[in-house]
Amino acid sequence: MKNKLNPKHKVFCDFFLSNGENGTKAAISAGYKAHSSHAAANRLLKIPEVKKYLEEEREKLRLKLNWTKETAYEKLKDLINIVNLENRMERGDYIKALQELNKLFGNYEPEKSEININQFKFKMNFNDNDENQDID
Repeated sequence: MKNKLNPKHKVFCDFFLSNGENGTKAAISAGYKAHSSHAAANRLLKIPEVKKYLEEEREKLRLKLNWTKETAYEKLKDLINIVNLENRMERGDYIKALQELNKLFGNYEPEKSEININQFKFKMNFNDNDENQDID
């Protein structure tokens, strides 16, 4: 596959980012057939160029808005305090709004780490007489 995002993929990505990251809706908006939009979205979201573009666009937005996990925490804490003092809205409404913002900015994506399993030594019991054998 080319290293460049094709125009239809870019349209999908832009709709995906603008609609709260709903892949099915983004695929339909980008011109994919409704009956296969879910599968198309899943396929598109696995393409390295699509992933890279989405990551770059999220980062641009994060920087523009100065939005971090710490910011989200502070906002959540402030909003909960307001709700407690004023009893204007349900806490769940505020929390849902912040969850959507965090989802939009990709803050729920797992952090990646590598583990080298070759550095561990395991002991396993392979027989009934409780003799352990080393496995390297």
